[in-house]
Amino acid sequence: MLEDYKEKQPLFYNQVSKIIKSDKISHAYLIETNDCPYGFDIAMSLSKSFLCQKKNNSPCSSCNICLNIDTNNYPDLKIIEADSKIIKKEQLLELQKEFSVKPLYGKYLIYIIKNAELLNRSSANTILKFLEEPSPNIIAILLTNNIYNCLDTIISRCQVLSLIKEEKINNNIFKKIYEKISPNEEFNLFVEKQIINIMEFYEKLEKDKTKLIAFYDVFSLTDKIDILFDIGIKLYIDILNYKLKRKIEYFENNIDIIKNISNFNEFNDIIRKIEIINDFQKKSSYNVNKELFINNFIITFSGGNL
Repeated sequence: MLEDYKEKQPLFYNQVSKIIKSDKISHAYLIETNDCPYGFDIAMSLSKSFLCQKKNNSPCSSCNICLNIDTNNYPDLKIIEADSKIIKKEQLLELQKEFSVKPLYGKYLIYIIKNAELLNRSSANTILKFLEEPSPNIIAILLTNNIYNCLDTIISRCQVLSLIKEEKINNNIFKKIYEKISPNEEFNLFVEKQIINIMEFYEKLEKDKTKLIAFYDVFSLTDKIDILFDIGIKLYIDILNYKLKRKIEYFENNIDIIKNISNFNEFNDIIRKIEIINDFQKKSSYNVNKELFINNFIITFSGGNL
């Protein structure tokens, strides 16, 4: 059930809960799984939520539709996956043929495409026709582990939902920070200092939005923006955990900063800020003016009020 992911994926859960409550269901969703092993399970739970006879935020898992989906006996739900590492045009033509009729049981016909980045040009063009002229009773759920390998034309026709990558701050992330700045500095002291600098940046951002120019003295903006967002997402996940009285996952040695930032935020504020950081992290891979990009981030993060 979707409830199972409320704590693991609070951003995703919050987004889909709003969608289900409002009953404003899009014709297509692209779920960026970010190496989460349960991405397909989430897609199935989302499908059940759209189809469940006992309409609620989460599927009941007891009505006939939910039970049939659980036993792979629901004809109005189709799963498309790669055949020999490619999703073929023929698979999608067959899908379109099967979905040319009305649903047999529920309100919707739903198809899930696993590894949507494996759509080649021919199959992508086939599915585009399906997405460009959506039927009101057909919902597409596409899964990808790498949204940047998906065609822009596919992405632009879907509502994108992202899962948070489940990883802890570890030596791989430390190494990533370390290599970007100086290979000659003492590793552990350097890493600790840089992480604290970034956390203090977010603390200053919460306390006094007008003095953020100080950040430019402690962190270069030319080639390290991704680290700012890496640490920021994990920091605000810890703040969310603290707010919910859960175990601190990443920065338990910096509990004072976590408490201070928590005092400035309600639950929904924290969710919004994680979403903003996540969004800017994706955009940071584009060729952008770094200084202007950071300024835009600060303004957006601060709610447009500086």
